[in-house]
Amino acid sequence: MQTLSFSIDINAAPDTIWFVLWNDELYRKWTTAFCEGSYAVSTWQPGSRVHFLSPGGRGMYADIVKMEAPRSMRFQHLGEIVDFEETTPPENWSETIEAYQLEATATGTKLHVSVDTLEAYCGPFEDMFPKALAIVKALSEDFQIHISTHVLADIETVWQCFTQPEHVTQWNHASEDWHTPHAEADLRVGGTFTHRMEAKDGSMGFDFIGTFDVVDPFTHLAYHMEDGRKVNVTFTETDTGTQVHESFDPEYENSFELQYAGWGAILESFRQYTEGRHE
Repeated sequence: MQTLSFSIDINAAPDTIWFVLWNDELYRKWTTAFCEGSYAVSTWQPGSRVHFLSPGGRGMYADIVKMEAPRSMRFQHLGEIVDFEETTPPENWSETIEAYQLEATATGTKLHVSVDTLEAYCGPFEDMFPKALAIVKALSEDFQIHISTHVLADIETVWQCFTQPEHVTQWNHASEDWHTPHAEADLRVGGTFTHRMEAKDGSMGFDFIGTFDVVDPFTHLAYHMEDGRKVNVTFTETDTGTQVHESFDPEYENSFELQYAGWGAILESFRQYTEGRHE
């Protein structure tokens, strides 16, 4: 067993890089350097099991033996996965470690990675890991949060439900105790929209305001918020419906996980409403 070490300087905060490393959608992006379609299944909690998988059901499994967000992640690899099932680990796997360390610097963060591997895999890892870390760097330095959903409805219905105020008022909430009692939109480049979002008990509310930068019907919608943060939404027709992908610049008062969950909940509400309209 040999230990390989890699490092890269990234012009981004440790919190941002941590999210890029372990968020499901972004993890799938940077691990394409190892295998197209790679993904991981885990709760990402200390002590939890992780399945690192290829689309064909082969991969490796490990336990998280150390996790100190957003500074340190340490896996102990236990064995291989074949046909999505854990296999009996070889004896020499018991001390196989893969570790990620994030160190704040004057210009951002230095990301250190070390991985124990068999000699036969040293060459491929020495080729693939720098490519993977370059993708992490690119994603972190041009960071947006990404969410997506697949809607079982035709693209015309999806576009109308996403953009027309009379529909927005029906789905634009992250939980049942919030709603959007009023919405208006001037759907053209340079036009603005306002979504009035309120708690149903009247305890709080705010206006979500944006200006459209791109309006390509049935394809692409882009806008910027009052604070300058940008949002992109793409619509892609599929054999069974429409794929909706949304990316947005985060704010830094709330955690990325909270923003990911909140925007994701609204998109899920949109999916449910639109599929109901389509039916």
